[in-house]
Amino acid sequence: MPIYEIEMGQGISTACNTFQVCTTTLYTCTFIGAAGAERSGAFHYPSSALGKYAKRTIKAMNDWIGDIEPTQICLVFAEGSGMNMGMGGDGTSLLDQANLKSWAKQMCKNGLVRTDKATSGIVSVNQGRVDAGSSANFDGLGGRKIDLKRHQAGVHIFMNGQPEFSLWGRNEEMNPN
Repeated sequence: MPIYEIEMGQGISTACNTFQVCTTTLYTCTFIGAAGAERSGAFHYPSSALGKYAKRTIKAMNDWIGDIEPTQICLVFAEGSGMNMGMGGDGTSLLDQANLKSWAKQMCKNGLVRTDKATSGIVSVNQGRVDAGSSANFDGLGGRKIDLKRHQAGVHIFMNGQPEFSLWGRNEEMNPN
């Protein structure tokens, strides 16, 4: 089973029906999982404090969700830990939570929208069913991770037997300008 690793501002979609996507620690961000009839994936939404790259991140997120055409969406909000470690926040803001719930309901009109809270995010797709939450609650992360943090947006085909996937957005931790 492929295990993809993405970073803040990136999303992935694929036709593979069994895979996992993980990301870094969630401080103020939200990790979004989505599944449709033919494609599924995940997106690491930074937070409303996007600053100057807000428009490109929102565009990438909307393009990503349009590719999936979801029937299910899971929102994993950053859970406050009591220690913001200088990262500028302690959990996903209530405003972001409300806005993302509204966005998810618009994108998934007749589907299922679920939420969870975690300090680290994982999206797991098994036979087209999406689940998301804390990486501590999922088995199978012992496999080899495919690190996509340095990859450019676009369609990618690996020659080592891994399925095709599309990468959306860009790593805003590495490319904030």
